[in-house]
Amino acid sequence: MGYNENLYNGGHIGYSVDEENRGNHYAAKSVLLLRKVVQTHKMEKLFIACNPDNIASRKTCEYIGANLLEIVDVPEDNAMHQQGVFF
Repeated sequence: MGYNENLYNGGHIGYSVDEENRGNHYAAKSVLLLRKVVQTHKMEKLFIACNPDNIASRKTCEYIGANLLEIVDVPEDNAMHQQGVFF
């Protein structure tokens, strides 16, 4: 699969849960449902990026059994940084 720096910084997927629906593991359940898609496409890895300060997102990653690879700053020349998208 076409892995690149933008994908590494931004992840394959993202999630957002409205405040009134938080606490029900909806983000985690959604990510776990994507396993079949990942397996069907024979993807070797799936990146999930989150802001280290976003405790709920970090807990979601822990809940689904994701492994923390590293904490990095999105490079300033990265398109995501230029568009104001920070993880």
